[in-house]
Amino acid sequence: MCRKLIYILVLITLLLTGSTPAKYTEADVELMAKTVYGEARGCSPEEQALVVWCVLQRVDDGGFGESIKEVITAPGQFQGYDADNLMWEDIYNLCAEEMTKWAQGEEPPTHEAYAPETPYLYFNGKNGHNWFRRFYDE
Repeated sequence: MCRKLIYILVLITLLLTGSTPAKYTEADVELMAKTVYGEARGCSPEEQALVVWCVLQRVDDGGFGESIKEVITAPGQFQGYDADNLMWEDIYNLCAEEMTKWAQGEEPPTHEAYAPETPYLYFNGKNGHNWFRRFYDE
């Protein structure tokens, strides 16, 4: 119930700001939350947001799929995603907030250590952190 309320509030925010909510659905938020759970549940919220934006930048790029679902479920990508992953409320809320920013046209965040520049389309985990980069072979 709480998740649905958050999703409705996000949609209202989008409508009031003149943005279109058509960029994503509640099912997309759930997919994203399960992806972040699998890829970054032990990381800080700041690093979890970078995972969200990595997916969203792939959607914007167009070379990885045309939708959030296509990007996340593409073979060999986002190994942490599993349809059976838990969907923690704090991760769901973070995903909804970041996806709202994306729908409103905000730019992806950077991080001095983990994602120093945009776009970042790939990442790998090491020592409890995810390291983001533009190209696969960097």
